[in-house]
Amino acid sequence: MLLLGTTTACAATPANAARLWTPSYAFGTLGYRDFDVRTYCGDRGARRLRVTGTPGTLAVSVLTLGVYTPREVTIECR
Repeated sequence: MLLLGTTTACAATPANAARLWTPSYAFGTLGYRDFDVRTYCGDRGARRLRVTGTPGTLAVSVLTLGVYTPREVTIECR
């Protein structure tokens, strides 16, 4: 049931955006990742950078009992 809810709750990514997962551990208290926006947007730059928890990342976190707690990063380009 939980996995069914995660697949139906996902929103579409705009054409000018990239969606990535960033790793963190121990309920999000450990781990980080650097992003170079130029890799995804080139010289245009980013309009918005959003870091959120989603139903998919929550499901992974629950299944691993909080050991692996990913976050979803959405980079929207100009």
